Amino acid sequence: MLPKEYFGSFDLVLVDLSETVMSFKVTEGLDIMEALTLLVKPDGIFVKNELYLNKMSEMFKYSAQIHWYDNPVVCSQVMVMGSNKIDFMNPELTDHNVDSLFFDSPLAVKDPFSLS
Repeated sequence: MLPKEYFGSFDLVLVDLSETVMSFKVTEGLDIMEALTLLVKPDGIFVKNELYLNKMSEMFKYSAQIHWYDNPVVCSQVMVMGSNKIDFMNPELTDHNVDSLFFDSPLAVKDPFSLS
């Protein structure tokens, strides 16, 4: 039902659907999540909330799960990201020459996953 030009055209696809909807089939061999991943550009990122790391790692070359507990809510939150070109664990840092209160340059950061 989507225009053909949508497929492979998005830099980021962010999905927040219920487990019921996620189990629906679009075709005999394609579920909702698999169909939505077709919208992402080859160098884009697909993001889904909840525990989907196993499924994401089957569909994308690179995947990562973020799980945090210190939200002002009753439960923890999970976000899973997938990409075929972006390696989340080995990022290439770029200095965009933007002033920062924390770092002289993002390239001076020793650990890109830490703010200390």
